Amino acid sequence: HSLVGTRLRLCREDVAELYSYDLDFATRHFKRYADIVVTEDDKKFLEERGFSYEVLDTDITKTFRETIGVDGDMGDYHTYNEMVDEMTTINQNFPNITKMTSIGQSIEGREIWAMKVSDNPDQEDPNEPDLLYMANMHAREVMTPEVILYFLNYLVTNYGSDPEVTELVDNREFWLIPTQNPDGHVYVEDVDVWWRKNRRNNGDGTYGVDLNRNYGYMWGYDDIGSSPFTSSQTYRGTGPFSEPESQAIRQLCINHHFVFQLSYHSYGRMWLFPWGYIADNTPHH
Repeated sequence: HSLVGTRLRLCREDVAELYSYDLDFATRHFKRYADIVVTEDDKKFLEERGFSYEVLDTDITKTFRETIGVDGDMGDYHTYNEMVDEMTTINQNFPNITKMTSIGQSIEGREIWAMKVSDNPDQEDPNEPDLLYMANMHAREVMTPEVILYFLNYLVTNYGSDPEVTELVDNREFWLIPTQNPDGHVYVEDVDVWWRKNRRNNGDGTYGVDLNRNYGYMWGYDDIGSSPFTSSQTYRGTGPFSEPESQAIRQLCINHHFVFQLSYHSYGRMWLFPWGYIADNTPHH
């Protein structure tokens, strides 16, 4: 089936019903509307349950292909190899404030690269706060690595001339990760522009774990925010931190005391704060 982009109007008070269905949510505005990528069967399923919608795009896969290119050419977007090349060049051109390091490997053996930006990048200064910026946990969200790479270029090219940037780099330790899901990104480049998960062979004919559902805290809390089914777009894996990609992020966080962390996704125009497993705030919100 072609994939259709739809905006589903939420006129009901009980929106939990909708979120309990195994659908491909692009973004959710609670009690207003949700944008969902659906097949024709999905549309029929929703119609039978009384939901109304408008079609935003009749063939979203075709639109995506036309936007980013196919067969390994992503046009103005970076391929995985182009990300690595750009990071390598930046590291070579700004060795005094950057350090490029692999924090681990993906399930297919690709490096997960991070760039540290600081005035003394080879040293760990306990007096400087560590900040973590990540992107591309979901493979098809190809805009997000561009944000990280833009930010990286902004920091290094303005250091020494812009007082604010200079003060930040001198007194912070930035960690920037353009893609947490290199295998998924390469699969988007070469095979399926709508691929979301990593490339885990689930052993039953399906592939992929949703890395954003694989972290340990309250893993598998319910089947609304994540799925136990391997074919689902939100499949959470066989257990918490079952995937090498999420393990790499966990180890990085163990090694560094990050006072701030931001993970970029697209699209939604939203800031999401913990908790995510329930509609509630953390004690120190």
